[in-house]
Amino acid sequence: MSNGAKLTFSEFEAKLVNNSEWILTKHAIIQKVSDLLWTQVPAINECFIAGLPEQLQELTACRPKISRGERYRDLPWVILDYPAVFSKTNIFALRTMFLWGNFVSVTLHLSGSYKNLLHQQLAHNLNSADRSFFISTGASEWEHHFEADNYTALQSLPAEDGYKKLVQPSFIKIALKYDL
Repeated sequence: MSNGAKLTFSEFEAKLVNNSEWILTKHAIIQKVSDLLWTQVPAINECFIAGLPEQLQELTACRPKISRGERYRDLPWVILDYPAVFSKTNIFALRTMFLWGNFVSVTLHLSGSYKNLLHQQLAHNLNSADRSFFISTGASEWEHHFEADNYTALQSLPAEDGYKKLVQPSFIKIALKYDL
């Protein structure tokens, strides 16, 4: 069967196509990362869920969810959303993300009524927060990378600027980033 199309691989690509071990290793790594994220659920229950204020008790009914994909910025990823509530107008998510070759991050993502309920307390706590936090400064709440157009390190912002970046947008994302 020939349709005239010619497929050529570079030498490197040809080696990969003929070696199934690397893709099997990748699958094993993704499974180990997923397993590791599942092991975090009891700690989240103990440290986070147990201390929720009354206004957020609906989060205790949330079930952990792990998602996987192949193409966030053309790279494989794994995400644990727990606790998480996603609706058209309101988001509360504690999101742990593994991005292949880059980082693991833990992000508090708020919008709508959750943002309105918590933004003052979060802004107040910025003054005493660990300076290794990052604040989203990007236009899209669905971008997760830590480039300058999406996140700013809290340590590089004067306290007033951190407060402004936190309370002005329609969403809040505060993250910790751990390099691999």
